[in-house]
Amino acid sequence: MAENTEKPSADVDTLKADLKKIKDDLRGVTDSLVSQTKSSARSVKESTVAGMEEKLGSFEEYIESRPLTAVVAAFAVGLIVGKLFSGK
Repeated sequence: MAENTEKPSADVDTLKADLKKIKDDLRGVTDSLVSQTKSSARSVKESTVAGMEEKLGSFEEYIESRPLTAVVAAFAVGLIVGKLFSGK
C-alpha cells in the first residue's frame, strides 16, 4: 500500500521537472527569436540609412550642378502641393 501513495508523488515530481524543462526550453527559444529579430531590424535600419544617405548625396549633387532647375522644380512642387491642400 505504501507503494501506491509514493508513486503519484513521484509522478508529480516528474511532471514538475518536465514542465520546468519545457519552460526553460521555451524561454531559450524566445530569447533566441528576440535576438534574431533585433539583429534583423538593426540590419534593415543600417541598409535603409545607407541608401537614404546615398540618395541624399545624389540629390545634393543634382542641386549643385543645376541650381536653377532645382529651384524651378521646388517651386512647381510647392504649387502642386498647395493646390492639393487648398481644397479649391
